[in-house]
Amino acid sequence: MSQVSTEFIPTRIAILTVSNRRGEEDDTSGHYLRDSAQEAGHHIVDKAIVKENRYAIRAQVSAWIASDDVQVVLITGGLA
Repeated sequence: MSQVSTEFIPTRIAILTVSNRRGEEDDTSGHYLRDSAQEAGHHIVDKAIVKENRYAIRAQVSAWIASDDVQVVLITGGLA
């Protein structure tokens, strides 16, 4: 059997935390995602915190989708 060689390709990631209570200092889940992705060799190109409002969430995610700089969007938190 032949072995298939796979090359690691780092991705450009944006991280969104959805919360009415969290700020940058206490955004533990956002920090975890950022640190884990960086340790795996990926690049964090943006990180944001938005309130639990579907229009604010949609606006931020839409901006990242339209950006050539972002390949992956990770979202943590959410509407209760």
